[in-house]
Amino acid sequence: MKTGIQQITDERATHPGKGFTASHDDTHAAQQLAAVAINLLEDMQDQWGISEKAKKEGGRIRQLVVAGALIAAEIDRIQRLHMRMDISSALHQCPRCLRSTRNKDELCVECQGGLPTTKRDHCAEITN
Repeated sequence: MKTGIQQITDERATHPGKGFTASHDDTHAAQQLAAVAINLLEDMQDQWGISEKAKKEGGRIRQLVVAGALIAAEIDRIQRLHMRMDISSALHQCPRCLRSTRNKDELCVECQGGLPTTKRDHCAEITN
């Protein structure tokens, strides 16, 4: 019998083959991966139907394994963001949407009402 961490590691390893690559995960900048993991942990519906599918595939343990893999994916996504921005120690989160900001308790560009045209503009705004 595999341990929980082994099951989570195995699940995480299947993600690229299912199209859930690093670049795909990076498109979920509003922490959707973590949100779905929370839904799995709380046995609630999620926007992609992952919780119900996991429950049908293997019950509560399967839900927890998928949640663990999604948490790992979210950690990886945040670490990649920090590496790209090269200011990981200075990053904070917008209190409204949890996007990265320069200062603690500062609203991000979108929540302040300014809508940059691209994600790159949003990142440039943070680093300036």
